[in-house]
Amino acid sequence: MGPPLFLLLSILDITYGFRGFQDRIPNGNNVLNPCDRSVWSGVGHQNKDGGGHRNPFGLAFARNGLRWTQALCQDDSDGDGHSNGVELGDPNCVWMEGRAPEQPPSGHPGICEIWSADNCVRHNGNWFQCNPVGLRCPAIRGQGVQQRQFRMPQTPIPTAESTTMCVNLALPADRDYHVIADTAVLDNQNVVHHMVLYACSVGNVAQLQNPVGQPYTCDMLPEPQCEEIITGWQHGVAGFCHPNHVGFSVGATSARYLALQIHWVNPSRRSGLVDTSGIALFLTPNLRQYNLSTLRIGDVSFSIPPKANSFAVHGECASVCTGRHLTGPIHVYQSFDHMNQAGREIQVTLKRRGLDPEVTLWNNRFFSPQNPVFHKFSNLMIRPGDSVHTYCLYNTESRNKTTNFGYRAGDETCFTFLQYYPAENSITKSCSSSGGIPTCQLSDPNAVIEGCSASFATSQDMAVIKQFLSDNCHPLRCLVECVNVVKAIRRHACFQKEHLRKHVEESLIQMKMFELLTQLHSCDVEIAKEEATCPGIQASPQIKSTRCLCNKRPFLRWV
Repeated sequence: MGPPLFLLLSILDITYGFRGFQDRIPNGNNVLNPCDRSVWSGVGHQNKDGGGHRNPFGLAFARNGLRWTQALCQDDSDGDGHSNGVELGDPNCVWMEGRAPEQPPSGHPGICEIWSADNCVRHNGNWFQCNPVGLRCPAIRGQGVQQRQFRMPQTPIPTAESTTMCVNLALPADRDYHVIADTAVLDNQNVVHHMVLYACSVGNVAQLQNPVGQPYTCDMLPEPQCEEIITGWQHGVAGFCHPNHVGFSVGATSARYLALQIHWVNPSRRSGLVDTSGIALFLTPNLRQYNLSTLRIGDVSFSIPPKANSFAVHGECASVCTGRHLTGPIHVYQSFDHMNQAGREIQVTLKRRGLDPEVTLWNNRFFSPQNPVFHKFSNLMIRPGDSVHTYCLYNTESRNKTTNFGYRAGDETCFTFLQYYPAENSITKSCSSSGGIPTCQLSDPNAVIEGCSASFATSQDMAVIKQFLSDNCHPLRCLVECVNVVKAIRRHACFQKEHLRKHVEESLIQMKMFELLTQLHSCDVEIAKEEATCPGIQASPQIKSTRCLCNKRPFLRWV
């Protein structure tokens, strides 16, 4: 005799019942697993396929009569500080069954994210643990595929809290190969924070600045010839398996050398530690249809003030740059974001040439350097003339000093890395902005950016400005005759917009023209008083205060 009918029905309810509930919540069939970004089809259950007990959202959904209401939408079932509506793509709680949600899901309403944070470990308890599975890649068992390990020689780990070390390594050069997969080879994983493997664009070993096999300190980048990222690793990543039609080209006629970068973190500053970690590549001599490459987008010049709850940085791979650097369309199959410890959220959008509006490609609302997210695409194409925008959000409430862009510990970055094919359709590995200005224009002395020449700092106009400042201004006090000179200079196109002015002044700093800069700013506060542009200062003769802080840029001083 078979099992009782009620038992069969109860099993069906556990294993299949959730499928009917998917339609009762926004994006019910699109919520992702925070571990591997696969679909978590049983949103209210502890198992992604609907098995196990209900998770916090499932319990709240049941208490609410299995209905999506404004109260459930506004609730934060998993305790991560984001409402169920925000995480399910209904931030304004207006979704109704049968309608398309406003946005894609940004998180999981039943799992506290960032899952490795202390508060989320407590909220999630023992039922949710993000343990990465091993590399799953049937192609590595193909005919002719060989595994090669590229590791750091046995190296003592410094007692510094944070150290980044690189080593140059040789690839097999007997023929051309495609890298089709990779995985980490961990030795001292307690101190390895992350690793990156770069391809070096040199023809022979003599062109490398550092000998092969000899570790060298490298901050956050290896030597200049090694800039193309082949792969990387950090905790939570098992490795990468590329689609069957693509691979990174290495060997006889392409990259012959690699640079392995390892970031060690030794918070207890222990001595006597060593490491030989690295990355294993799976190489095939059976070349695939397309060569892969990696394009870095974002911004490379910004500063974040301390005590900021939410500070935004906008990076742009501009239309003018893709028009110059892309010889044809590129197909993006995977991407990943990179900020450091102050990073909180990153959004990437695409704007087609001549078309509106921008289209959001993804919005990583729960960014964490400890929990990497890899975005997969089946049909994302970027064409010459398109622009790609990166919006990074930071929180520096715990910091007492300004955080600058940079590659050292404590600095910040705003990058997204796009893995694309065919590699030959892009003549550059980076498409970024610098303080909001496209870098492809900054490197072009003939470029004119919003009416300002890219070479303005060394132009004849600047020579004239320098002479006027020298004749009329003093570096330490405001002269009456200097006021009108400075006001006239500010009407120049290169000084009217803040991002252009900052670029010009950064160029003058690099040229060590400090006296010119002090003359240029010697009357900032007096002009601010006259124009009533400084908070707390009014254009009034009754102003008597001599200790009024003028804190609107660039007028940072007391009067």
